[in-house]
Amino acid sequence: MKKILFAAVVMAAAAASAATASLSRADAPESVAAQRRDAAGCMKHRTPFMAGIFSPVQFPCAGMDVVGVRLNLPYAECVDFAGLDLGVANIVPGDAEALQIGLFNCARGISGLQIGIVNVADRMEGVQIGLVNVICHSDVAFFPVVNFWF
Repeated sequence: MKKILFAAVVMAAAAASAATASLSRADAPESVAAQRRDAAGCMKHRTPFMAGIFSPVQFPCAGMDVVGVRLNLPYAECVDFAGLDLGVANIVPGDAEALQIGLFNCARGISGLQIGIVNVADRMEGVQIGLVNVICHSDVAFFPVVNFWF
């Protein structure tokens, strides 16, 4: 009986030690490389330039972040964007720190300026200039000519 009790105590101590080590690794900050990974575990890459006619006819591929200039003739697709966005339809499904100039500008979250006929943002810190301006999460969601939220 003493041997069984001793074995149970040793196994419980080993399990507690493993759980503590696991928790301490989970609380540790991730490395910069690990933070740049997407949901599938692949490295997210950045490019300074992107041009496209439509997705997937664009260079480089749609799974990249753009930090620089993006030409959408009429449409190119990227993940997150920072810089100057020119074209017919400027759509950023992620976050943008940008100056977007085009007929249709859209971003999930944007910090910057949108100039176009139709401007749409889910969240915005900046100004929209156009005929139709929509900021979904603001006090005034729709306003023609000029709309802003800070």
